[in-house]
Amino acid sequence: MVFTGSPGKSSEGSLILMNHRTRLDWLFYFSYELRYGTITRGKIILKSLLKNIPGPGWAMQCAIFLFLHRRWEMDKPLISRVLRYFRNLDYRPQILLFPEGTDLTETTRARSDEFARKENLLSYQHVLHPRTTGFVYMAKKMMKGNGLGHVTDITIAYPQNLCQNETDLIAGNFPREIHFHMTSHPISGLDTSEQGLSDWCQKIWLEKEKRLQDFYGGTKTFTQTNSTGDHSPANSRTLQINLYMYAALIFWTWFNVASIVLLLYSSLFRWYAFLCSLIFFLIGYCCDGVDMFQANLANGAQVS
Repeated sequence: MVFTGSPGKSSEGSLILMNHRTRLDWLFYFSYELRYGTITRGKIILKSLLKNIPGPGWAMQCAIFLFLHRRWEMDKPLISRVLRYFRNLDYRPQILLFPEGTDLTETTRARSDEFARKENLLSYQHVLHPRTTGFVYMAKKMMKGNGLGHVTDITIAYPQNLCQNETDLIAGNFPREIHFHMTSHPISGLDTSEQGLSDWCQKIWLEKEKRLQDFYGGTKTFTQTNSTGDHSPANSRTLQINLYMYAALIFWTWFNVASIVLLLYSSLFRWYAFLCSLIFFLIGYCCDGVDMFQANLANGAQVS
């Protein structure tokens, strides 16, 4: 993991905007949260399809990640309800948002190019044209009650090999390097009108395209632009992060082994697993998931 640039203050509520190069960018993003964010307040906006994956999807529901249907008439009240829930808890989330809406592939690039032709915009090679509606709405809402202090622009790049999707991960094609370039923008320095925020997001994406052109066309490193030096984790928390990683490796290895053994040999554990699965399926069917059940229970059905 290689980090350059300047992250925002971890004590503030924030929106993190990142280009969506692969389907697994959100997973690699946790390395940023571990080093520069507050991982207990980190939330990710994901496709609604992922929330019902047994195990990981249920865990993300319990953590109140935001799962969108990519239909604004459905997503707008959902976002409002979750942000209201956070506001009532006096909770300042750090929310990762992919304004492009999907990962970069030949198919999605062709769609982005078609949109650019219709709107008389430049065609991009390394990013897709962002959809600004969700970002503008979330920024306006979070400024009112979720402690939005800054917007952090993160550019992610893979200089050697790509892990485009889950099958690559299973096959062992894990990226040898992942580069993150971070630029923090205090909300006080932005034009916070709807048009101003939309134009700013478009401007950031144009800069991101140029940054990635220089990255892939040159030395495959991001230029360090801030005056405080490289924010590499080697400067501060290497030992602590390594301990986290080894602990996670040990825990999840033994957790998986123990789960398989107990499912095979313990009828009590099989009943426990069945009941847990049944509860999550029922809550998902009746309440659209544990995340919405929690928010509705705290807020009521009204959306403000």
